[in-house]
Amino acid sequence: MRVGINFSYRLIAVRGIARYVENLILHLPVSANIDLVFFVPSKAVPADSVLERAHEVIFIDITNAMLFEHVALPLALRKHHVDLLLNPANTCPLWKGGEKWLTVVHDLIPFKFVERPLSRKWLVNVYMRFIVRYGVLRSDKVITVSANSYNDIVKILGRDRDLEVVYNGYNHEENRTVSTFSSLGLPPKYVFYLGGDGQNKNINRVVAAARMLRSDGYSSDSLVVVGCRRRYNIERLTDAGCTVLSRVDDSTLADIYRCASAFFFPSLYEGFGIPLLEAMHYSGAPILCSDTSSLPEVCGECAYYFDPTNVPEMVDYIEKALNGQLGSKSGLYSLQLSKFNWAKEAEKLCAIISALQDTK
Repeated sequence: MRVGINFSYRLIAVRGIARYVENLILHLPVSANIDLVFFVPSKAVPADSVLERAHEVIFIDITNAMLFEHVALPLALRKHHVDLLLNPANTCPLWKGGEKWLTVVHDLIPFKFVERPLSRKWLVNVYMRFIVRYGVLRSDKVITVSANSYNDIVKILGRDRDLEVVYNGYNHEENRTVSTFSSLGLPPKYVFYLGGDGQNKNINRVVAAARMLRSDGYSSDSLVVVGCRRRYNIERLTDAGCTVLSRVDDSTLADIYRCASAFFFPSLYEGFGIPLLEAMHYSGAPILCSDTSSLPEVCGECAYYFDPTNVPEMVDYIEKALNGQLGSKSGLYSLQLSKFNWAKEAEKLCAIISALQDTK
């Protein structure tokens, strides 16, 4: 069976999605009767180890993700026949040929959060609502990454058939680059928050929590934030007393996890939540986590949960962590990590593909 893979996501900064797709590819059973055909943007190729798993690689010289997916990819599919197209990153082409579609929907963030009307983000939101709904309704099978996202797809998009969960896995490989952690000058005690600028990341309340910490007499660098890139958010977090690091390499990130007094994850909504698994892997420190969406599913009994709309409750947990008043649940971390295995999830994907091959 010739299975095409839509690599349009490589043109967008989606680290978590890239990790999901490419780890599943790397762990697909070699004995599977599947010939992988990669449709890859020539300016944003995956690692050689991923490319080596392909039976054929079709390079497409387009740098715009929408043009790649909606124009160049359908044309390439006409020329290079596949039996099944895997759309692994929420979106899909506008035109479906004779091939079957298997689409992965990681979350329904565009349906959960509304942007300011007529802004650029609002236009992206409108597009994403359309294309995700289109892909869910047009695909022969839909995969998602958590039971919570599964339920959202059923409730919001109305699809309750040919829908299955294939989790993120976790078998982390250490990055051998030199860490720059020692040059950051972080304090002996800090709580670490990793997240971006999206509405689901709850930045407004992170800022409010930082201000409350400072008013309670904690040092201005007690909360270390990594991942925000919008100047507006960086300025607000800095003014509130946070140490803000927009980009760090993987080795430095690992050391930030290891040395933190706690890991803080106050998201309002996540499709999965890979940073929680990273925190369990790198550190025995307590995990402070929202009690929303997929997060209890990912963390199980390993976290201290709070209401992400309740800033005083967040701050109370942060202060207890800084004061050493929270016991670590690290004895549960290894067992929880073992539930998320790339090889096992790749076997699920292989079985789904095989079942689609057998259906007419």
